[in-house]
Amino acid sequence: MEKMRFESVDMTAANIERIGALFPGVITEALDEEKSTPEKKAYKRAINFNMLRQLLSEDVFVFRLMMKQKG
Repeated sequence: MEKMRFESVDMTAANIERIGALFPGVITEALDEEKSTPEKKAYKRAINFNMLRQLLSEDVFVFRLMMKQKG
C-alpha cells in the first residue's frame, strides 16, 4: 500500500513555470527569503511584471476597447 504524501503543491512555482513557457523573457530571479541565510543567499524564479505588462499592453488595450464598445 502506498503512503499518502502530506505535501502541498507549490502553485506559485507551477504558475511561474507556465508563464515562463509562454513568455520566457519575463522570468527573472528574486531573493528567496525563506531559504536564504545571512551566510548564503538563495534565489528563486520570479516574474518581472513590468516586462509582462509591456508585452501584453497592446492586447490588453484592444480588449478594453472592445469591451467599452460592447457595453
